[in-house]
Amino acid sequence: MRRWLFLLLVPAACAQQKPPERHFYDQQIQPIFDRFCVGNTSPCHKVDPASGTALGNLDLSSFEGVQRRRDVLRTYGVYPHPLLLLKAIPEDQVLIAYGGKLMASEIRHAGGKTLNASSDAFYELKRWLDNGANRDGLAPDPSHRQGEGGCLEALPTQDPGQPPADQASPLYRSFVDDVQPVLAASCAFATCHGSPQSDFHLTCGSDQGQLDANFRRAMGFVAEPPLDVEQSEVLLRPLDPRAGGVSHTGGVFFRSRDDETWQRLRDWARKVQESKAVAPPTRSAGETFFVEQVMPVFIRRGCALEGCHSPNGFNDFRLRPGAPGFLSPLSLHRNYELALGEFMSLDSPDLRQSRLVKKNVRAGGIPHRAGTLLEGPGPDSTVPCPAPFDSATASAFCTIKEWHRLERRDHVDLVSPAAAGSVLPLAFVSRPPDPDGLLAFDTFRGGADLQLADAHLGDGGQVASVDNVRSALAPCAGLAGRTDLDVRGPEWSYDGTSLVFAARAGAAGGLDLWLLEPGSGTCRRLTSDDGRPAGPVHTHNLDPVFAPDGSLVFASTRSGTLSLKRLLPATNLFRVGPDLDFAKVEQMTFLLGSELAPAFMHNGQMTFTAEKATADFYQLSGRRLNWDLTDYHPLLAQRAKSDDTFGMSHPSVDYQQATEIREGLDRNFLVILSDPSAQGAGGALATFNRSLGPFEADRNEVTFLRSLTIVDPAATGRAGSQGVYRSPYPLLDGQVLASYAPAVTNPATDTPRYDLVSVDPSTAGRRTLLAGGARSLVEGALGYRRAGRLLYRNGVQLVFGGHSGGGSEAQVHFPDLPMLATLLGANLRRGRNVAAFDAVTALKVYEERPPASASPDPAAMQGAEHVYTDRVPLGSAPLESDGSVKVTLPAGKPLILELVDRSGNPVFTMTEEHQLGPGEAITPGVPRALFNGVCGGCHGSRSGSELDVAVTPDALTGASVSLSRELPAKTLQ
Repeated sequence: MRRWLFLLLVPAACAQQKPPERHFYDQQIQPIFDRFCVGNTSPCHKVDPASGTALGNLDLSSFEGVQRRRDVLRTYGVYPHPLLLLKAIPEDQVLIAYGGKLMASEIRHAGGKTLNASSDAFYELKRWLDNGANRDGLAPDPSHRQGEGGCLEALPTQDPGQPPADQASPLYRSFVDDVQPVLAASCAFATCHGSPQSDFHLTCGSDQGQLDANFRRAMGFVAEPPLDVEQSEVLLRPLDPRAGGVSHTGGVFFRSRDDETWQRLRDWARKVQESKAVAPPTRSAGETFFVEQVMPVFIRRGCALEGCHSPNGFNDFRLRPGAPGFLSPLSLHRNYELALGEFMSLDSPDLRQSRLVKKNVRAGGIPHRAGTLLEGPGPDSTVPCPAPFDSATASAFCTIKEWHRLERRDHVDLVSPAAAGSVLPLAFVSRPPDPDGLLAFDTFRGGADLQLADAHLGDGGQVASVDNVRSALAPCAGLAGRTDLDVRGPEWSYDGTSLVFAARAGAAGGLDLWLLEPGSGTCRRLTSDDGRPAGPVHTHNLDPVFAPDGSLVFASTRSGTLSLKRLLPATNLFRVGPDLDFAKVEQMTFLLGSELAPAFMHNGQMTFTAEKATADFYQLSGRRLNWDLTDYHPLLAQRAKSDDTFGMSHPSVDYQQATEIREGLDRNFLVILSDPSAQGAGGALATFNRSLGPFEADRNEVTFLRSLTIVDPAATGRAGSQGVYRSPYPLLDGQVLASYAPAVTNPATDTPRYDLVSVDPSTAGRRTLLAGGARSLVEGALGYRRAGRLLYRNGVQLVFGGHSGGGSEAQVHFPDLPMLATLLGANLRRGRNVAAFDAVTALKVYEERPPASASPDPAAMQGAEHVYTDRVPLGSAPLESDGSVKVTLPAGKPLILELVDRSGNPVFTMTEEHQLGPGEAITPGVPRALFNGVCGGCHGSRSGSELDVAVTPDALTGASVSLSRELPAKTLQ
């Protein structure tokens, strides 16, 4: 028996000792990585045990590690090689085609250039990459992806520079007969080129207008002479790369140039070239310079690579990539509009205050995951650029600086003179010191005055001195000369000529809005509610701010509700149009805490402080809203402490109040952080880098980039603080105008008395601009003209994208509600416990109701936060098997969302109210399979490992795919 057992065990032991199977990758590719990328003097692209990540977030020590970053393995856009090779070989060995010329690469590598383009290692890697970078080294059979969702009937905005379609022309008829059928059958799906986010946006083509739109769009992707027609993006995208095609998310539709259908497309494109049907776009001097000089900088420095600023890498600066040698005029125009409209600050004479530049320079810069891409060779950002500009010798920084100069000249009517010796008006409120926080606006505080002063500018737009202080209220009938005034929140119009503010004459009245035009000496009252009763509160109108189009947004208690925790008059946000007709006031927010201090971002989105209160949660946080009232969205400081979804709590922003939030010229947010006990709205002055994601106050590892910075480390806004700040406002030189109370050491007990100061956010240097003496000087605002005139309206297919159509209902499509739930109650970069929410089978919705009086039934004051709670269940809607649901919800109501299991037990209940705009249709979140690629850059990966964060080509096309998307919206039952 033992002998038989022995004979049975011997083969088993031999089988266990069989050497592991070795593939092409193990034999040919991994040794190259080990020699050139992993096994150098110090570990480079290898996981560091201490931090759990690798340099460049790229692990080349194993096949599995390499495959996490498919974006570095494939060619993309205008680039001739994948990023893996572009980083490894010397710059002068990489030539990039653009605008009919070849440019040498300037893509740097911190580890140096480890390969030569003539080496065997390079050719081995290139063959492997060209064959798909697979384990066996063999190229897969070319294939294409089938789109999902029907085509769209909506017409896109007409492409710039395109003439009306001549429907009788042979070119048009050829398009209808030979091209449109191919596009309709292969490309026009909702998840493909039916998406408005695609440059090559196609309609169904089911009527004449849609055919015209498709015709114009297709012509825009035909290469212009002198380029060969076969360089056209419309031909190269669907073609197999082995036949000369380029990377295409949709895959390969044509295996060779001999394909008859591809040849019909080519013949039509040739007719487009020969007919000169595509008129050259009309460009300003600034846009021409951008196309000829700036876009090449972006390309040479690698900005348009897939893992950097591409549409696939879901960050805000998403450059259209084009194809080798060709970017369509539409793509170039969209790149220009994006760079100029959202990432360049024309307001400042100092180029380095623009986000596009400030993230890419060393001196006074802000963190950028890709490093300081505008430094060297040539003059760096601290050395004056040679004049006049010479494109042949100009550095990358100096090229952008020349573009900035041209655009300031092109937009001279929209920006203020900022040369040394210029004088700009400075508005502020002078008042007796008081202990009130910003929520205590109902408390009358007399003795205030709106004042103006002259701010004299020095070099670079710096406020060198302030003088000629005077009251601004002399032209304001009913306010001038009174000592019993309460004045709040002055804000300048975008052209710098009008000043809007709130004032209250006497304790018996209420705050109303006034408009002052200092240049003409006129002043008029905009609202006349005068504290009239509205339910259990008196009406106040306060915190006004001009929108870029001249509309006015303001906070008001006219909804007639009390806040749930403090039982104070609650404000919502309202607006009127540029005509300032207050007979046509429109409500923007609909919640039961106070929403205060609206301000506008550079891209036209609106920010504000929102008071969030439920039974066991309280926070003053930053929120964001689109101009079309869609996407009521977290912005910053959502929680002092946050759950990590695995049952542990960690400090997040570590303060319970974030107030007076506004965007700086560099698009970092300025914010005051404080505890609820803080007196006089004082706290720590902080900046928040919106690109880096959630903040965790107790994380100090070198690999964790800190998005929040306390500007003055000594002024913490807590016991032992050396002073407190409030009222931050961006100055033209990048410094911050603020109110500073130097004598405060304990913000919980000391009533602050503020002076106006200028603070350098990079050095914490502080200069007193105007001392208040015995009075507090607060809410300072410098009156300069602003070039940014955008208003943000939502777009479908974006994450949290949608549109607004008016009405009492809204439609919400959740592609993966359990995945989204990990974000709704937690904002840490520590992984996401999605499994904890997979028991969810339905969405349950409540409407929150306000207290009827300031003395509610004590039993209604619930939880550790002692918050009034009265919720009415509106019903529930079951989820599909993939965790998705499309549901109709009431618009303009304070809602609480709850996720329940099949027994109806709550798995997760939101600890804050949510709202939907009238007629809003929105898609919050993404399927979990896309989370790492779409959201991981900010929120971290699902696993918590930084190595799992990588872009995905499905970012736009797959972000809204679910079983629910094409189903009718469910009603709550």
